[in-house]
Amino acid sequence: RSSESFFPSVTEDCMDLFGTPSDHATPPPLLFTFESIYKDGKLASIASETVALTALPEANAQRLFRKTFAAMTNDGILSLYDARGDLYLLVSRTRVIEPFLRNAYGGDFRAGQSIPQPFFIKSVPRKRVADIKSWIESTDGII
Repeated sequence: RSSESFFPSVTEDCMDLFGTPSDHATPPPLLFTFESIYKDGKLASIASETVALTALPEANAQRLFRKTFAAMTNDGILSLYDARGDLYLLVSRTRVIEPFLRNAYGGDFRAGQSIPQPFFIKSVPRKRVADIKSWIESTDGII
């Protein structure tokens, strides 16, 4: 099931932040809780296998999850969307960055940005945003 069915109002709020109407033309952003990932059987198995030979495998499996989330957040791949709800946003090109850029610049990147950057876009490395802008320009024939 999609995050839209689990968190409908949050999904709509998130799409509003980067100027995308929730008309189902654009796929909604992926929102999930840390707990849902931590309790996923397949991911737990991979984490356990990865740290099985360490001195404290159970504690190290938990640490592996936390450190992976922290690293992905620092790299702008994930963003803590709602601390109270423990809700994370996957900052993907197709569901978050590209729709934001298309709406923020109205198709003309030379004209300047017309809507403010939401907090989760600000954490994305500038090079990644620039590369996506270039990709949009080249695929839309703006260049």
